[in-house]
Amino acid sequence: MSPESTDQRHLEAIDHSTTEADSPSSPVTSPPLTRRQWMQVLNAFVVFLNTWGLLLAFGVFQTYWEQVQFPDRSSSEISWISTVSGFLLLFSGIITGPLFDYGYFRSLVVAGSLLEGICIGLGGGMLYVPSITAAAASLQEFRRAKFIGLIASATGIGGVIYPIMFRQLVSSVGFPWAVRSIAFVVFATYLPSWAVLPYKTAQNTAIRQWFDPSALAEPPFVLAIISAFFAGVAYYLPLIYLPLFAETTILTLHNTDLPFYLLSIVNGASVLGRLLAGLLAVRIGSFETCTAGLAASASLLFCWVAVSSKVGVIVWSVFWGFISSIIVSMPGAMLPLLCASFSVLGTRTGMYWASVGLGVLVGGPIGGALVGNMTDNDRCRTRHIRCKGGSGGNSCHGCRRANKPCTSHKDGMFRFVEYTSVENDSEDYQAQPSLPASDITFISENNADFGSNGQSNNRPADHSDYQQSFQNSPSQVSTSAPTSYPVGSQSALSPLKSEYEASLFKYFMTSLSPWFDYCDPNRHFYTYIASSASSNPILLYAVLTVAARHQRSHSERERLIADEYQQYCLESLISALDDSEKTLDESLFASAVILRLSEEMTEPSPREIVDSHTLSAHILVRIKEGNICTSSFTDAALIVVLRQEIFVANLTQRPVGSFTDHCNIDTSLGPTSEAMWTYRIIAHAAKITDFAYGDVMFRTKDRWNDLIQYVQDWEDNRPNSFLPIYTEAENLTSSCFPKIWYCNDCHVAARLYLELCRILLLASDPDATALRIGRFRRMQENDDKIRECVRVICGVALTNPEFHTTRSTAGLAIGLCGELFHDPRETKVLLDLLSAAEFHLGWPCLKLKEDLRRFWRLPVVES
Repeated sequence: MSPESTDQRHLEAIDHSTTEADSPSSPVTSPPLTRRQWMQVLNAFVVFLNTWGLLLAFGVFQTYWEQVQFPDRSSSEISWISTVSGFLLLFSGIITGPLFDYGYFRSLVVAGSLLEGICIGLGGGMLYVPSITAAAASLQEFRRAKFIGLIASATGIGGVIYPIMFRQLVSSVGFPWAVRSIAFVVFATYLPSWAVLPYKTAQNTAIRQWFDPSALAEPPFVLAIISAFFAGVAYYLPLIYLPLFAETTILTLHNTDLPFYLLSIVNGASVLGRLLAGLLAVRIGSFETCTAGLAASASLLFCWVAVSSKVGVIVWSVFWGFISSIIVSMPGAMLPLLCASFSVLGTRTGMYWASVGLGVLVGGPIGGALVGNMTDNDRCRTRHIRCKGGSGGNSCHGCRRANKPCTSHKDGMFRFVEYTSVENDSEDYQAQPSLPASDITFISENNADFGSNGQSNNRPADHSDYQQSFQNSPSQVSTSAPTSYPVGSQSALSPLKSEYEASLFKYFMTSLSPWFDYCDPNRHFYTYIASSASSNPILLYAVLTVAARHQRSHSERERLIADEYQQYCLESLISALDDSEKTLDESLFASAVILRLSEEMTEPSPREIVDSHTLSAHILVRIKEGNICTSSFTDAALIVVLRQEIFVANLTQRPVGSFTDHCNIDTSLGPTSEAMWTYRIIAHAAKITDFAYGDVMFRTKDRWNDLIQYVQDWEDNRPNSFLPIYTEAENLTSSCFPKIWYCNDCHVAARLYLELCRILLLASDPDATALRIGRFRRMQENDDKIRECVRVICGVALTNPEFHTTRSTAGLAIGLCGELFHDPRETKVLLDLLSAAEFHLGWPCLKLKEDLRRFWRLPVVES
């Protein structure tokens, strides 16, 4: 028997039966598919599932490689991994196609199934072209398009399964075993297809060509392979870069797993697209359907440029999955129509897909090069970040991270957000006006935002010079105070217009400035406000806003006072930020930080509204990335914002994000000041918060070990002065919480954040979340340790009441872990601490008291 001995007789019989079925004399009622035809359809379905289906998951691999394994590599360099795999899958058809014509179908399928575990490109290439060719050859023309659509739907199914599978496994078992698990699934699905492959039944002595030159003399085929090349260039780009696009451009302010599920959305939509494409091709023809798909896909790619929101990227992904599936499913039904005989079908199919492979090979790196070489400032502008680098050799943080020059800029614009009313069941909350979670939002910068004179059309109407109005119009400020506080004589050295305003200013300096200067031995806020507020109306309005807001949380004053102060401050702040010629001095930064505390005091209880608190932190970062010179005050202000971010992020269970990178904190463990030692553990608490609430893909055991090791190293290397001056363990008679005395706010803060780090690490322990033997015991042990950490935090707060912020940290710990306590003595103390935190900070605590009372089955006390 010659080497070409195969199932060639079977293929020739298929050729003959197909021709007969397509002839005019064929009966109208078509016979059912034979067992052998179903075998070919099943085999091709499995091959599509494990070749194209797996390649369509490479977008999640690309994102993981860029962010975890190869963060120092560019997008273009990393994209070669996926594009070479796709190229080998398709281009190898120029060899495997003729081998199929020679009759080596079964050998190719078995060898390719095994080789795919070593080299997905070569292994898939031995499977893809022969399988689709065999399926197309075995089906009559009137059935071919419909069944090719069914076969191609396996690509979408694999594209849904494999990204989700990788996403879930990589965070629990790591990258190597995640890939091995996928390989096991691929191999298991190939085994049944081996059993149904046709056996060798005859010899084939015909001499076939590896390349069919006559095909290049046929204009339809030449046009087909040219269009295939350009389709290959564009088709693979969204599959590689869509998750990264969503991660870095659209969803930077959201804690979401959506970027990693976008490919599953795309591929899920493609299943329907492939099925409907097959049915449509039966009606209008394969060529017509494929041409329409190419035109629609090209138009949709241009629409990608306009995507700028979370909803937009989801909608675009659905449309792209549905439309683009046509251009990869229809060629299987179209190519037999370009062959005069099935004897050259394998060769021409290989030639066609080789041209697609060349497009895929160059398309990914070209896209990566475009992403990596965006023009100056493009990276910032696509993220709507204020970018004003380039002067004096400086560049903004976004451009530095992208390693891009920062020589051009366009100022970010701001607009007001309408006030919304939020109802609440509590009378205390109803008495307070519901302000928006953030009063400033970024808008896209385009020509429509500017008038003919270059001025912004989004600026609030008729902004005046507030410095001048402050000096010349006493009623401008005094109207914000109720009539019961008469306007007195104004000092020549003070812009305050009434005794009431003077009392607010004094209240801020004596009672609220220590909150901002917590852990700051130089008292930057107190010093700066005392020296600058009298000459800066924006800063003064911010101070009066927070003071009025905090006093209102203690007594029933006129409820619109703080709102009007805040409105004046925001108008001035927005006007200054919109003025590209105005230097952004430290007073703007200080005002934004102070107003942020006002937002915390007025947040309503619904958790989803508190999530928007994130935006104000990013506004502060963007202001700092402008032309504010770095100083000790701006560094101190950023530490304040970092503490706020950790507090809110844990309440709302979201990551802090990259904000820590903007804080000038030395995270090494070398000798330094006590304040810097405290800042180190605060910054580490932010990193652990990111780990606990961030992307599960990066929540690995190795990362967890690194974080907990830093906690231990920090505790081992900290100065002895951080030890408490006196401790007394809890006991059954006097107190159920320990007594831990400190006399320095840095020492208090360091101990609180140290315990918070331990709580978050214990709660996110990978060994306690993975399904394995000993998991339940590990969870119980961690719960016991978490209870001890909460007891320490509460003990510090109870023993050191002069440091007001200890109560807010205790309230946070109780809100996170209160359900672990059941002793009535303990629960009573915890509820009292929550009340103290609410009273001193002014934060409504998200109804934590009510929730805990219900959990502990205590009567809910109506406010």
